[in-house]
Amino acid sequence: MKTLLLLPFRGLLWLLLGLLCSSVWLLIAALFTTAYWLPPTLSWLWEIKTDFPCKIGSAKIEWWKGKICLKNVTLYNPTSFQSSDMASFSKIECRFDWLSLPKQTLHIDELNFFGTKLASVEQGENTNWAMLNRHLNTHEKQPTKGVWVENLRLTFDGMVAHHSYRGTPTVSVTKRTRSFEFSNLCINVPRDVRKNLNQPCDLKDVYGECGRLLMNN
Repeated sequence: MKTLLLLPFRGLLWLLLGLLCSSVWLLIAALFTTAYWLPPTLSWLWEIKTDFPCKIGSAKIEWWKGKICLKNVTLYNPTSFQSSDMASFSKIECRFDWLSLPKQTLHIDELNFFGTKLASVEQGENTNWAMLNRHLNTHEKQPTKGVWVENLRLTFDGMVAHHSYRGTPTVSVTKRTRSFEFSNLCINVPRDVRKNLNQPCDLKDVYGECGRLLMNN
């Protein structure tokens, strides 16, 4: 009789163990197949967030180092623009602190962008970069998690193009090489964390420096 009473509990135990093993195997499979599912997933998330299409050539995650590397990243304008050109990056590298993932502020040790192409497109009352900025700031409610980037580097070596469709269509292309570095970039970082950082900066500071690349002179 006691054995009969224990049968349902044994069945439930085996079911739970089976689900646990399946979850572990799925996690292991996900870790070892990031090269296949991560690029299209990140591209899809970016387009959902911004309405700007994106293509990522390859992605590599070194979990034990807390490092992500994306290669051959291309950003495109929405189909409403006559030119699809927006930006190309040969590589984007990110190294972050795993221990900060469950915390209120994500700590990114290094974030490096290597740009090879930028294009500013003026069409009607819109420019592509102004539209992207509006989507990033208004598409969703303010995030609750903060991001602290300890070191941000932007290196550009390539072509900067200007497309204008206001009146007679014009295109100008310039070769440029620039490098920018920022320390302690804070995005939605709480004040008690921010005040302990040495000379923190905001996204507007990054926008201002990067905007120099898109200037005609």
